[in-house]
Amino acid sequence: LYCVRQLENKIMALASAVDKVAHLHFPQMTPSLVRDVSKELLALANNETVVEKELSLMNSDQLDILMKVIYIGLAGDFKNSASYLKWHAAAYEKTGPGAIVRTLSDKDPSSSLLDKDLSLIHISEPTRLLSISYAVFCLKKKKKTKEKTDCNIN
Repeated sequence: LYCVRQLENKIMALASAVDKVAHLHFPQMTPSLVRDVSKELLALANNETVVEKELSLMNSDQLDILMKVIYIGLAGDFKNSASYLKWHAAAYEKTGPGAIVRTLSDKDPSSSLLDKDLSLIHISEPTRLLSISYAVFCLKKKKKTKEKTDCNIN
């Protein structure tokens, strides 16, 4: 009974930590701001049943936030990348590529980066041949078009 109660508390802690960073856009997230979520992810990563249970209890907004935190972890916490990849594979299984696209396209509205600067040109399907699922995104810088002005001087 004690172990079950302890596990339930860990699951509640992850959901609570995710909700605390819900107001942040992906570019605003830093390892220090998402530390509590990362800590809970890493504590639960070795128990596949718990990972699946936790994901089943989350709504779509929480799953999107979780995907953002996973990418922050993958970008800066190399020693725990296997744990983040386990979470990523499980989250991808539940959400499909939608959560990945929403994560990569989440920008702070006050940001100076314009949506017009980059375009998504390719999404590679994840492979099921490996034990870990992955996706590849290619971004292409858009060409700037100049307005032509015809001036006839007589």
